[in-house]
Amino acid sequence: MWGLLMGILADAPAPFLHNSGSLLDEAERRMKEISFLRNKEPKGLAEPAMRFSLVNPDIHITLTGTTSIRTLKRNAFYCDGIGLGEEEEQRVLSLFTGMPLFP
Repeated sequence: MWGLLMGILADAPAPFLHNSGSLLDEAERRMKEISFLRNKEPKGLAEPAMRFSLVNPDIHITLTGTTSIRTLKRNAFYCDGIGLGEEEEQRVLSLFTGMPLFP
């Protein structure tokens, strides 16, 4: 999915987007579109992104980073096999309908 590749389900656009104004603008626009996923504490996108990608059969690799043991434990907690709610998942998928891998 274009949006996932471009770091859209992240708290910030992928670093390589900063060299491309149009792609950066698109990433920021799409990040606003998924702001509804920031409905749980700590209000970041790590949990919804991991829950979405870990149960999606079309996503084969999920990478996440951490800066502390606390964050590592929190990330491990999200690996429980529970994805997004059906409504949230459909809302995310609808944002990418017909999108090419690269614009």
